[in-house]
Amino acid sequence: MIAIFSSVIVACLITWVYFRWVNVSQFWKRRGVPHLPLHPILGSLTFLQRKNPATWMIEMYQKFNTPYVGIWLFWRPALIINSPEIAKNVLVKDFDYFRDRFLSSGRSDPVGGLNLFTTNVSNHVYSSLSIPCSTPAKY
Repeated sequence: MIAIFSSVIVACLITWVYFRWVNVSQFWKRRGVPHLPLHPILGSLTFLQRKNPATWMIEMYQKFNTPYVGIWLFWRPALIINSPEIAKNVLVKDFDYFRDRFLSSGRSDPVGGLNLFTTNVSNHVYSSLSIPCSTPAKY
């Protein structure tokens, strides 16, 4: 009885992982975004320990030559934006619809831990402080 119950649990778990994998791997395809195929564990980060991330980004830009490219940070989707117009829309107009990733330095870094852009304050505060400083004054 326990063997049957365990088999059913394992079968359900394998089925769930399979459907989750199919759903995640189709994320960029459903949205029509050019992307790299998803690696089961590392996502698009299979270049680690072999290439510099900046060199890899340049290769992605040259390979796809599109305004944006979908990548995977493990199983989480991320977008590389290559177009200044789209970057402007994301950073200014559609600021509230996009969230930052990996913008944390931690308390162990004495310089970066107190940086204006890595402290735990709402992104809207940064936007309202930094955008008026970078636009020309209107008198």
